[in-house]
Amino acid sequence: MKCACGRFSRQKCAHDHIALWGSRKPWTRGSLSAVGDNRVAEELRRAGGDRVVVCPEALVGEVGLGHSHMSVIEASVDDLPFADSSFDVVTTVESFYFWPNPECDLAEVWRVLRPGGRFLLVADIYDKPDLPADASENIEKYQLTVLTPEGYMRLFERVGFSSCEVHLRDGTSWIAVEGMR
Repeated sequence: MKCACGRFSRQKCAHDHIALWGSRKPWTRGSLSAVGDNRVAEELRRAGGDRVVVCPEALVGEVGLGHSHMSVIEASVDDLPFADSSFDVVTTVESFYFWPNPECDLAEVWRVLRPGGRFLLVADIYDKPDLPADASENIEKYQLTVLTPEGYMRLFERVGFSSCEVHLRDGTSWIAVEGMR
C-alpha cells in the first residue's frame, strides 16, 4: 500500500521524511554522520560538502559515492576511529536509541567534536505523556533509550556540551537535539 508521498512502505516513507528534516539543517555540511540506513547516506551524499559517514558493516558496500566528497567507514559510536577534535559537526539520525551506553557514547561524540562544534541528534520518537501504548511497549521490549526533551538536555550537559537546544516538530513525535561543544 502506498503512503501519501507515493512510497509503498509507510515506515520507509516516515524514515525518509525525518532523515530529510534532520539532514537539511544548514550546518550539517562538513560533518561526521552516523547512519544505519543507506537512504540517509544517499541523502547526505546528495547534499554535498565534505563528509565522513560511519555506518554498520552491512551498508559499507551499498552506499553509492558517485562524485561526492564522502567517505564511508565501518565503526561503532563507542570507539570512533578519529582523533580528538576532528569534526565541526556530528549527526545521528534515528540511531541514538540503539546506542549501547548512551552517556559514554555521547562523550565519545563530544571527544571528536572541535571546540565550538555541533552535534545533531534526530529521532522519530521522544518520551512524552501521549505516546501510543505500542510505542511504549516497544521501547521497553527492545530496551531503547528514549528520553524526554529535558532528559536529553540533562544528558548533553552531563557529557560537557556548553549549550543544548531541543526542536520538536508539531503534529509528530519527532525530536532534534542540537548540542554545542
